[in-house]
Parts: sequence; structure tokens; C-alpha cells
Amino acid sequence: MSARIDTLASICRKFDVQDLYSFGSRSVELLGYVQGRVASLAGTPSDADIGVRFMRNSYPPPGRKVGLTYELEDFLGCGTVDLVLLEDCPPFLALEIIRGELLYAGDLDDQARYELFVMARAGDLMYYEKQRRKNILTVRDR
Repeated sequence: MSARIDTLASICRKFDVQDLYSFGSRSVELLGYVQGRVASLAGTPSDADIGVRFMRNSYPPPGRKVGLTYELEDFLGCGTVDLVLLEDCPPFLALEIIRGELLYAGDLDDQARYELFVMARAGDLMYYEKQRRKNILTVRDR
């Protein structure tokens, strides 16, 4: 296991993180950095989009969320981290996050069950999301 994986695991345990994902335009690059295949993340102005799920009954107060964000920014060395809490985000954003890259999982079985929950919830709501988008496009065309 690489030193970066160990460091990230230590940060996650310190802040009671259950799962940590990278998503968005830099997700593969962030995974490569954590795995040691990418030397540095500096030099790109875009932020790092990070999705996080906390352990049950460990929902953090604002100060701890900020602390986690700062530690991730220091660890990644890439400027700004945009931290999104899976517990708080809409179903389709949660789906987008879990479709990204898994950087850390405290328990792989629990992580897999949570991903199934996210996919099922998004699947249940897909019809309504399609209708919402259709309505938006219809209103714009008038």
C-alpha cells in the first residue's frame, strides 16, 4: 500500500469518514495521485470535487467539515477542494458522485450497499426527473 493511501486513510479515520469519492473533471487524476501514479496535482486551476459519506451517527458540525476540507486540500496540494456530503445532496448528484472514483472505503460491504441504495433511489425518481427536464425544455421553447 502506498504512503498516500495510508495518509488518506488516516485523514478519513480522523474525521469519521465512511466513504470518499472523487468526481468531476479531475476524478481520474485524483485517483492516480492517491495511488501514486501521478506525481503532483499542482498547476491546474480547477478544483477537486470530493464526495464524502460519514459514519452512521457521526454527522459533523460545520467546523469539522471545514477541517476535513483543509486537510484534504493540504494532502492533495491542488488548491481548492469542493466537498459534497452524500447525506445532503440530491439523488442525481449522489449518483454522479458514486459513478466517480472511490478513493477510500471504511467498509467495502457497507460501501457497496450504499451505492445500491443510491442507484435504486435515482432509478425510482428517474421518471420524474425526465418529466421535469421535459417541462423545462417545453417552457423554454415557448
